[in-house]
Amino acid sequence: MARTGEARAPVFVGGSSRSGTHPVAHLLARSSVFELVPRELVFHAVPEGLVGYVKGRFDRDELIEKLRRRFWRVVPGRSGFEGVVTREQLDDALAAFAAAPEDRVAAARALVQSLVDPIARAAGKPSWVEKSTQTAVGAPVLLTLFPDAGIVHVVRDGRDVACSMAKMPWGPDTVPEAVGYWADRLRRADAAARELPRDRVLVIHLEDLVLLDRDATYARLLDYVRLESEPEMAAFFESELTAERAHLGRWRTELEPAVREQVDATYREALAQLRAEGVTCAPPDRELEVSYAAGEAGHNPVDPWSR
Repeated sequence: MARTGEARAPVFVGGSSRSGTHPVAHLLARSSVFELVPRELVFHAVPEGLVGYVKGRFDRDELIEKLRRRFWRVVPGRSGFEGVVTREQLDDALAAFAAAPEDRVAAARALVQSLVDPIARAAGKPSWVEKSTQTAVGAPVLLTLFPDAGIVHVVRDGRDVACSMAKMPWGPDTVPEAVGYWADRLRRADAAARELPRDRVLVIHLEDLVLLDRDATYARLLDYVRLESEPEMAAFFESELTAERAHLGRWRTELEPAVREQVDATYREALAQLRAEGVTCAPPDRELEVSYAAGEAGHNPVDPWSR
């Protein structure tokens, strides 16, 4: 339930890929307030999509063409409009968008609402939570569109991120390269947060949420979005947001010794550089005493890639 005063709505959960954005979004969607957008929409959070349009980088007709083609199926079966709306629903929303007055912010807001609000209404909930990873970078535009929204930036140890990301059919091919990708995403998210009032974006470190400071971090998340914990949320938190499910320390177990040493050195260098640059969302320099390889806890139902 929402606290006194309305909950932040909608809520966007973002961060570097493989950082825990999916389970955090699923946690919020166990509330009576937020319905989960089933796939990453992407279009609203990237410079090539709605962010670029709101900033005046291209006109409405160009955006409509992008939305019809590029953003229908971003990653087949995983992200894009497909599986969230039908072609007919997208065409109807784009027709209304094309006819909207020449106010980029108002038109963009109405477009998002026309596509996503029906998902919440169908579930009988007042709002929704969306989990495109790029939302942490697109936060300034998203908060221009939705001033009462919440932006949750999930940050994870870059070694675990890189170990997971290198196994994906997209992104960097090697684990050391993936560390660099992770560091660059933190830089971009930090730069976006600096455009906003302090504490407008909530940074959650996955290790704190699933192991090191569970109750306090869970409370911080609820305070930020202005929710009370509900039974389904608490049950999901206890069963799914665990060190085992999150595969904490997987890089220690899954990588060969030579690669493990290289990744550790690359990570430490990247972390030192982030600190020198003043990137405040970078994780603490700490070592955990756990290591859970992917698969040890079984299939994770909230991770679309865990199979």
